Amino acid sequence: MNTRKTWSDNLHTGESVYLTSTEILNKMRSDFDIRRYYGAEGKSVVIDGTVEQVIIQQHTNPINAEKVDRKICVAYNSILKTGSLILYEGNYWLTISEIKDVDGAYKTAQILQTNVTVKWQNSSGTTKSYCAVYQNPSGIGTDTNKIIKSQEGKYEILLPLNSDTVAIVVDDRFVFGTLTGVKNVVVLDNDFISHNYNNGVDGIVILTVETDKKSSTDSTSLMIADYVAPVVVPTPTGNCAITYTGKPEIKIGGSYTTFTAVFKDSLGVVLPNITAIWTVIKPSGYESLITTLPNGNSIGIKAANDIGTVGDTIVGKTIVLSMTELTGAYSASINIIVKGLI
Repeated sequence: MNTRKTWSDNLHTGESVYLTSTEILNKMRSDFDIRRYYGAEGKSVVIDGTVEQVIIQQHTNPINAEKVDRKICVAYNSILKTGSLILYEGNYWLTISEIKDVDGAYKTAQILQTNVTVKWQNSSGTTKSYCAVYQNPSGIGTDTNKIIKSQEGKYEILLPLNSDTVAIVVDDRFVFGTLTGVKNVVVLDNDFISHNYNNGVDGIVILTVETDKKSSTDSTSLMIADYVAPVVVPTPTGNCAITYTGKPEIKIGGSYTTFTAVFKDSLGVVLPNITAIWTVIKPSGYESLITTLPNGNSIGIKAANDIGTVGDTIVGKTIVLSMTELTGAYSASINIIVKGLI
């Protein structure tokens, strides 16, 4: 196959096939598309939340049979970056190498299956959670000139590089589950420089850690070391009621019956600084017989012993008592029955 820069190059040489560099690139991309969509190694994965069709390759050399990293090949316009988390066959994989461009046709990188979930609370108390790689300091999948040489008894935690993971400092502690049980570790170093690419946009951080003792403040149920329970701030929930003694009723000719508004927050604590706004709907034709006496969060109601303007007794009629407050977050309503003297 011959190539030429322009259509006029080698126009009369008699060669049967001529491809420009652009045509070669397009053919390489087309060949790659065929492999990723129809080849045995083609896989559908989710990269940082975006579905992509890629090629996943395992080690074929027997010398590397025990290595657990994989090679991923993605389209030239893929969003893949160092530190990307890839959901592949039900597991998350971390992109641990620099992204290599293959002649503009596609890109490749090394990925390593995560084996732990690391959780912690940041300085504001917000819980952060990331899939991570917990390993011996073997440098699997990292560039050979960037392997961290840790002392015996130390381990590495590989995480995506971002504002959360860069903020991890020496003496921070973690607790997480592994195949061999729960691990408690303390951070000795946070290397967020060696694998920092694209001006800090891409990369991974490598935490050097060592085994630590379990602390009484560790939450193994939440898998968060030095856990601080968040302060629950009560919020309005519209939890209010109109209270009274006995039944919601008043007797004709009697004294005032008192009804009281009670407001509570989301924890059930009574809120004393909310003032009720009362509404009384009196039975039609008997309005003059009903007297009300509002007094803050209480209201007195009584009924006269008389006949209404409709020429019938008020006994058995219903008074609707409602209340709310300025914000409208709380409201309640009850029906009050007017009873006779007996």
